[in-house]
Amino acid sequence: MEIYVYIGGHRTTSHHFYDALVKNNESLQAEKVIFSSATRRTKKKIISAFEAIKQGNDQKHVRDNLLQTLTFGKDVKRLLIVDLRLFGGKRRSISNKVDIFYDKIQTVFRECDIRFFIETRNYATYAASAYSESIIDGASQSFSDFLLNTKYSNFRWPLLIEGLQGQQSSKPEIVWRFEDYEYIWRDILGAFSGIINSQDLIGPSNTRNLGLSITGAELLNKYKKEYSNDSNESLEQVQKIFLRQFPFDQNTTSVGAWNGKNVQQLTNSYEDDWYYIDRIENVIPIKPR
Repeated sequence: MEIYVYIGGHRTTSHHFYDALVKNNESLQAEKVIFSSATRRTKKKIISAFEAIKQGNDQKHVRDNLLQTLTFGKDVKRLLIVDLRLFGGKRRSISNKVDIFYDKIQTVFRECDIRFFIETRNYATYAASAYSESIIDGASQSFSDFLLNTKYSNFRWPLLIEGLQGQQSSKPEIVWRFEDYEYIWRDILGAFSGIINSQDLIGPSNTRNLGLSITGAELLNKYKKEYSNDSNESLEQVQKIFLRQFPFDQNTTSVGAWNGKNVQQLTNSYEDDWYYIDRIENVIPIKPR
């Protein structure tokens, strides 16, 4: 069986990506393709299977049982694993255990045909957008404190991409930029699903889930501290107002300690990353035509 794994951050385009799979589910099933639910369910099942193998259980038996669960017992040619929380989390933009988890995927699905699909993003805008989501999700911290949870200056996309090539088969990894997604999402979804006529795929009109600006997120954080006794209903209404008044703009991500120099340095590093990614063996970049 083919196991295709989407690796995307929470604050990239994963919501649109998953919704497009839902809208094209009938076409996918006709090709014997099924995708996992975009919840924590998949991740927990994979970790449980890994622990079972680690404890000495028969690997093939564990893997077959897991596949039976994830495919609901259907006759499937390709399983698409799409979990919106596989990379990063609600309190930090990049998990320090991301490589470990994908090693577990490769161990559990060994002898299956595994391929990774990776969306990159300029960390300067990624961290800013992730911070805004953390505040909406209930965190209470400044943007500076949020950045302390991740060694963002040490994170490089080529290291992640090359690290994922360790155990898997010779199938090339598919990589694209968040910044290009709105122009090429049908090409990406076609490669991921195997649907030949990818330009006929349908999806939500809005390709990006923008969220709050850094300024808006910090003001909302301050508001929530001052009015901590507000009801959940009242807070939801306030958050909607903030989202309208302070929409995220990836062209204006400088604020406080996150100044223009930091943003430019990270942007330059991202361009350097892609110069290198274009030259990594066994990697296929998808770009606008």
